[in-house]
Parts: sequence; C-alpha cells; structure tokens
Amino acid sequence: MSKQYSQSGYGLLPPLAVGSCLAILVWSASLTIDSKPPISYFLSSAHAQQVHSIDYSADDIDYRNNRLPKPYVPAGSIFFHKNQTLHSDIPQVKDEEIPAVDIWSEIRENFQLESFESDLVKRHEKRYTRNPKHFERILERAKVYLPFIFEQTQRYNMPSEVVLLPLIESGYNPRIYSTRGAAGLWQFMPATGRNYGLKQDWWYEGRRDITYSTQAALKHLRDLNEMFDGDWPLTFAAYNVGHNGMIRAINANKRRNKPTDLKSLKLNSETRNFYPKLIAVKNIIQNPNDYGVKLPEVTTKSPFEIVEFEFQIDLAVLSEAIQIDSVKLALLNPGLRRYATPPDGPFRILVPAEKLSETVDWKRDLRPSEAIVARSEHRVRSGDTLSEIAEFYGVSVVSIKVINAKSSNLIKIGEILRIPSHQGASEGLSGLQGVEIVHQVVANDSLSEIAQAYNVKLSELRAINGLSAKSDLIRIGQQLRIPDSSRSISNNPTVAASSHDLRSRVQHSVRRGESLWTIARRYGVRVIDIVNWNKISRSAHIYPGQKLVIYIH
Repeated sequence: MSKQYSQSGYGLLPPLAVGSCLAILVWSASLTIDSKPPISYFLSSAHAQQVHSIDYSADDIDYRNNRLPKPYVPAGSIFFHKNQTLHSDIPQVKDEEIPAVDIWSEIRENFQLESFESDLVKRHEKRYTRNPKHFERILERAKVYLPFIFEQTQRYNMPSEVVLLPLIESGYNPRIYSTRGAAGLWQFMPATGRNYGLKQDWWYEGRRDITYSTQAALKHLRDLNEMFDGDWPLTFAAYNVGHNGMIRAINANKRRNKPTDLKSLKLNSETRNFYPKLIAVKNIIQNPNDYGVKLPEVTTKSPFEIVEFEFQIDLAVLSEAIQIDSVKLALLNPGLRRYATPPDGPFRILVPAEKLSETVDWKRDLRPSEAIVARSEHRVRSGDTLSEIAEFYGVSVVSIKVINAKSSNLIKIGEILRIPSHQGASEGLSGLQGVEIVHQVVANDSLSEIAQAYNVKLSELRAINGLSAKSDLIRIGQQLRIPDSSRSISNNPTVAASSHDLRSRVQHSVRRGESLWTIARRYGVRVIDIVNWNKISRSAHIYPGQKLVIYIH
C-alpha cells in the first residue's frame, strides 16, 4: 500500500548562506583577416532583429544583467568553509583541516526525508539502476562537486538529500543546458538565476559556476521551504514547477476542500515524478548493494582551492604555468565562457588543491600583459576606433590596451594591434565533452522527429539514452539526452577533437534589419567568428533568408 507523502518531521529551514566561487569553460576563435572597410561597417544595423531558428543551447544573453549593482561577487564571501579561504599573494594558514572521511556515510547519516513506497519510486529505482555502470559514471563525475555541496548543506542544517538533487537535474554536469533555457548543476532558468545574483553575460555564466550556483540553489530552496511551512516534499516539487505553479495547485485544492499534501495536488507529469525521483536516488545511495551499484570513493575534503586574481587571466596561460591538464582546469571553472576571467576583475579561479602553492607563487610576479594570450593581429585602418575593434573581435578595450601596453585609446592608421584571444585553452580540451542538450518529450513527439529536429542520427539518439534499437517508445515528460550533432563520432581516443566539438551548432536564418553585429550579440559570439564559420567576406552584405552557421558555447 502506498503511503502519503509526509509533510512533517522536516522542520523549518534556518536562514542560510552558501558557498561561492567560480568555474570556467568556453572557447573563441581568432584569425588574422585582411580587409578594406573600417570595423564600424560591421557594427551597423543592416536588415531586422528577430531570430527564427532553434537555439540549441537555450543560452540567450540578457543585457539587463548590466543593471546589477556588481557583476561579480566581491571578495570575502561568507560562503566558504575555513579551509577554502581566498588566496591572494600569500597563502593563508588554515586554522582547521577537515578530516578526509567517507562522504557517503556522512550523507546517509544526515538523510532527513521520510522514505515511502510507491509505484513511482520503484519505477525510478529501476530506471536509474537498469544500467548500474551509467549511474556509477554520473557519481564519478560528481566527485569534484560533492564535498563542497555537502559541506554547505550541512553547515546550514539542510537535509543531505539536497546533495543528490543535481543528479536528477543535470547528472552533475555543470555545462549542461536544457532546451527550455535551464543551465548548470542546479538547472536554473535565466530569470531565477538573476534573482539570486547569478550574472549571465558574454564572459561569464553564473548558472554554471560550481560554488555560486550552489549558493543560489540553497538560498532558493530555503526560501521555498519557508514559503511552504517547512514541507520538504512541496519544497522540492516547487523547485521543479516554480512557486507560482505550486501555489496555484494548492489554492485549487483548497477551493475544492481537498488535501494540499503533494500527493493530492494536480500537477504535471514531470513535477509529480520529481520528488519520487529524489527518494529513489536516496534509496539507492542508502543501500547501493541492493541495487547492484558500487559507489566511487569520495571523501569530505574539497579537491579545489580558490585563488583571486586582480586582472584578467587566460586559463591557457595558467594551465601552462602550473603544469596542470587544461581539461581539469576547465572542468573546475565551467562558468567562464571564454576560458578567461572577465576584464573587469577581480575574479576567482578554482585550482586543484595540490596546485595551490604553485598558483600563488606564479601569481606573485605576474604582470597583466603576460596573463593574456594573443592569437591574431589587426592593422588599423581609416575610420577604426579602439572600441569598435574590441567589439568586432569580441574582447574588451581594456584587454587590448593591456596586451599592447597602451595607456590611452589613441590609435593610428597602419598600427598593428595584438588582439587577445581566449582560444588557447581549447587546444588542450580534446577530452572534454561538448555541451549536452536535454529534450523533454511533449505530446505528439516521436523519436524520429526529435532526431530530425536536432539533426542527429536516430541510432545515436537511441544509444545515448539507452533505448532499444528496435523500440521508439517514449513518454510525455521523458528527458532525452541529445548527442552533439556538430561532433563526428570516433572510437579512437587519440584523435583530437576540433574546436567546434566544444559547441552546439545552430543554423540562423537572417531576418530583415539584422546585421552581423546584432546576430553576434544574440548568440554571444564574435563577428569575426561568424565571418570565418560561414566563409564570407567581411565586406559582404547579408540578406533576409540567408542561412548562417553559428557555434554556441
């Protein structure tokens, strides 16, 4: 007999504040191109701004973020544990070391939600453990993030089931985007992310930042839990459907004199399944042997440290300086969309804990001009201005001035300017998977139509989702992983991935009034990238209906 979802025993969530810091990951191409017209030619509007193509990354940039009082979280945040102090020029002495104890036993000890039996829970237990190796791979990916998330949830007396929430939301993949616009470990929608201080701009995607997004998620859960009087089942369901959707469902039951516990509410299929999914994952972690799952070894000691830099840093430069794999550094910093910190520092970078002292030593004697990689040059033409050149190449005026040792914006015709590029880190990222897209099945969807819509092979779509080669059965609300259509599949791990492997491919249909500049701003790329991807002349006009290929971070 199924039990009702429990609404008692969880208590009110105390006020909380949670961890922060950041993570980076992106790429940008840059080539020397010779042309006659001045840069201003490409920045003017030509034809009409409206996009009529599928944005596979669902990563629209909202320039209203510029109204935020401070784009990046200031130093001295209270959300770090004592052993995750901000490191400036001199390493700070840790006054307390966290013992390296098994994190799974700690998580189990702090489970607070009441388990219950239901067909939904059993169904999700079977789904998650149908292929135990796949479940174990997800947990293996989580090893980098679990200690930080667990420490923060326990610091503020949250149920440790919260630590498992990213498994349902993103599979512990901070780089993932859904087709509805959600991003990061915690799958924040753009507006909700902004409400909790997660900046989203050309340089930085706060929803993918490991520590800041965790801080925002826990604040959001705290607020929801207070709103729903400490009822955790309602809290988690509201996290999925939104507080307004939950309030509407509760009010509808009140008008009919019906119970307002989670099981009694009329909710969409995805939301009805959300809390049972969490309980299913909890049950697997509680008794992994019963499900044929082997948990990876993870301790409570954080594998990363936080270092603050006052000026812009290219990850490629840092990676080479402290001799660490660029993939490892990028995975720690998925919030940085250009493989570099924003030009208006200070900014923080996560580094492996064992590389802390090397990072601080290298930073001590570092000059700003040495921290940025130059990948191209620009010859100044009549009519060029420094700001227009910066806009065209998708870099900041400050970074151009720094790398060229300029103290003013004055430039002269014929002058050769070094252009900073943040392509460098991508050269070593052949082992890094591209952005993962998730499609949620809606009424009348078919597997073949989904494959056609995303320009992927039906066999690959089945394979990546563990579907039978002979079955096209899918259900409404089901989430399907979409293979990256821009990547050619190769079984040879030694074959280096192209730089496009790190992006999702979009075909943009030009609308009346659009220019290369407005399209570049729309997708968060550079004008020069669009020119190179489509092999068009810098002086060429674009016209309504023209198809342009865009690669999105």
